[in-house]
Amino acid sequence: MISTLAVAVLELQDQPLKMKYEIPVSGMQREIVLGPKPQEYALLNGTYEREVQTTHLATGSNTPGYVDNIIPGGTAEDNLGYFDCVTKPDNIFNKDCVVITSVAKWNQQAGHKPNIIKWQDFSKQQYWVTADGTILRHYYLLQTPEGMQSADCVYGKDSIQRRYTDVHNKVSFGDLYPSCGMDALNAQFKPMVVDGKIVMRDKEYCVVNPLTGGIEKYSVHSAGTFKGEFLSATFKGKVFEIDGPNNLTEKAMIDDSGDLVKVALSDEKYFVISMVPTSHMDENGHPIRKAGGG
Repeated sequence: MISTLAVAVLELQDQPLKMKYEIPVSGMQREIVLGPKPQEYALLNGTYEREVQTTHLATGSNTPGYVDNIIPGGTAEDNLGYFDCVTKPDNIFNKDCVVITSVAKWNQQAGHKPNIIKWQDFSKQQYWVTADGTILRHYYLLQTPEGMQSADCVYGKDSIQRRYTDVHNKVSFGDLYPSCGMDALNAQFKPMVVDGKIVMRDKEYCVVNPLTGGIEKYSVHSAGTFKGEFLSATFKGKVFEIDGPNNLTEKAMIDDSGDLVKVALSDEKYFVISMVPTSHMDENGHPIRKAGGG
């Protein structure tokens, strides 16, 4: 979860257009809450849902004034993009661990009709984490219209070795000594739920942004429970709010079986699972629906 913004200025019909390249929303919310344990592949698609007002069109001069042409309002939806996430057993630096991988796409546009520019930002993020939550390595790649940049961070006892490749393919190396301490970084994957029970209602952690080398602070809070149907299957579980830089809050809904079901950025912008987890399918591969929501 990285929240840096890249800014560029483009020329659109001789007028400068300032563009913010937003970092795609990544997965890993369930690992932040449940800890680093293997999880099956999950894909969540993003939606921007908003209300459109009724529009009245002016009538012609040859019609009575009380006659209106009306374009009805309603709900409009735009595709925000997607993110996926999978956690698998691995071994790195001769240490057993899991590797958490999330690939994401974020759809953006700038300008006004008829001059609208649309583009997509892509990211890939990977963490190698031991069973007790110790981070061994963090890899991050971001692609925007400006180009591709990536960073590979290898974690030591007190420092981090960082290899950074910028959008011009220039490579640089350096050592980071996080002022927050390594424990604050490893707290990211310290479980808040164990055997279905909340053992930690609140936690704080820090993340080294591989692209900038800076430290970002996050906090997670238990925010209640939920019940509902998604893809004709019934889910119920716990809600956690993840607060990060730039006033970004993600509300993650995690089913009691350990599946990430929904991540809401607001009432209008959210990501929802696009495939039913095997934990919610019967022996015939059909979604399991329960009366009363659970």
